[in-house]
Amino acid sequence: MLGRVVERIADRWREDVAPAIPRVWDDEVRAMRADLGIWLKRLSDDAAEWTPIHFELAFGLGAAPPVSTRAPIP
Repeated sequence: MLGRVVERIADRWREDVAPAIPRVWDDEVRAMRADLGIWLKRLSDDAAEWTPIHFELAFGLGAAPPVSTRAPIP
């Protein structure tokens, strides 16, 4: 699934930000996919020791959850 998401995003941005040499773009996307794969594997390996909390904090909103801040971030 990670590979499909990376490819979908890479395809969306290919024309706008890709260098003149397509291989450079392809190599960088491949490297990013590999890095993300390693990160995802490590994240799943550590899942028993890690519990996500406050992962969607609000900033500068009037009706912010208690752990968020109503003040805007400069």
